[in-house]
Amino acid sequence: MTGSSAHRVPSVGGADPITQAIRDEVLTKQQLYLQQEIAKTIPVKERNHFLDQDLSAFRTFLQTDNGKEKLSSVMQKPETENQLKNIESNGYKEVH
Repeated sequence: MTGSSAHRVPSVGGADPITQAIRDEVLTKQQLYLQQEIAKTIPVKERNHFLDQDLSAFRTFLQTDNGKEKLSSVMQKPETENQLKNIESNGYKEVH
């Protein structure tokens, strides 16, 4: 793609590229955290394979009934919600 950044198509929600990059980084960190937390609920012999999958495969897993169930279980823990908020807060603090 050629041309100046002024001609770029706005990101989702009309966010500028820097804000979108920060959001993407925060979401990636949150997804990695959730993947680690869900891995704790998986039998040890399957855990490494689960953790080795990329985030695209992890997101696909979350769309399955099993994935939704495991995510729901992990999200019921108050520490999970707190950690997700901390990841988001710290991600935006790094910029300001």
